[in-house]
Amino acid sequence: MSERGSHDSPSLEEIIADSSGGELSLMLLLLLLVTALSILAIGWFARRRRGAEPSKPTWGFEVILAAFGLWILMQLVGGLLGIAVVGGSRVAIPPEEDPMVLIASLVGGGLFSLLFAAGLLKLPAWFGGEPDSLAFSGSMVRGLTTGACTFLLWLPGMISTTLIWASGLLLLGFDLEGEQQQVVQLFTSLSEKGSGALLSLLLLFAVGVAPFVEELLFRGLLFRWLAARFGVGAGILFSSLLFGAVHLEFSGDGLLFGALGPVAALGAVSAWLLHRNGNLWACIGLHATFNLAQLSMLLLN
Repeated sequence: MSERGSHDSPSLEEIIADSSGGELSLMLLLLLLVTALSILAIGWFARRRRGAEPSKPTWGFEVILAAFGLWILMQLVGGLLGIAVVGGSRVAIPPEEDPMVLIASLVGGGLFSLLFAAGLLKLPAWFGGEPDSLAFSGSMVRGLTTGACTFLLWLPGMISTTLIWASGLLLLGFDLEGEQQQVVQLFTSLSEKGSGALLSLLLLFAVGVAPFVEELLFRGLLFRWLAARFGVGAGILFSSLLFGAVHLEFSGDGLLFGALGPVAALGAVSAWLLHRNGNLWACIGLHATFNLAQLSMLLLN
């Protein structure tokens, strides 16, 4: 047993080190059961809240390539313009000391991503397909509330999948101590400094802009195209893996894998929600509530 103070809670790494193979297997089975029950509950709830049937994609893979290419371009252009506004000479300063460069980059990229999102509705028609609603097939309010309620149903599963993923990485020898996404680090730094205006701006980006644009791209376009051609299971798998991969970040020691599993799981649940419910607003509501919950926990801590 590792030595701890009488009031210290054991870390996940210590629990794994102190557990036998049988205990770890039992823990894994229980966590998988919790995740499966969460997914089944989401499927049942989403089906009961189902609205109008979304249209079937009539366009080809070239629309997917064009959409992702334009999204990356818009992020780069917007980010560079944001940096230019606050002064490129400040790029070398660490974000925790001068967060304005990172904020300007996020805001600039976010604004240009919104312009990209507005054009997405016309993109299929530009490539010879039928005009497409991208699964905006029901009430916005009903969809957003469905997504928020879905997050509550996913919460036990989210905790379970996060523990499974973190345990797997620790068993493989990854060091997860201090791993945080850049936006999370920035939000923590701003909350410690009491920068209310900048916090509000970052919150708007994380809860409003990012969920709207990413759900349009990954669920409205990519998942629906994959599901129509290769089946729902393949659509969920590949769209969620790509969704997790684009959220990978680099540090001085290499790639940060800690967020890959939980983010990919969110992508899978969001795709499952769209399949069962049919309204992309529900996916946006789920994603926005997920981000809001994460940032709220940082503020409370």
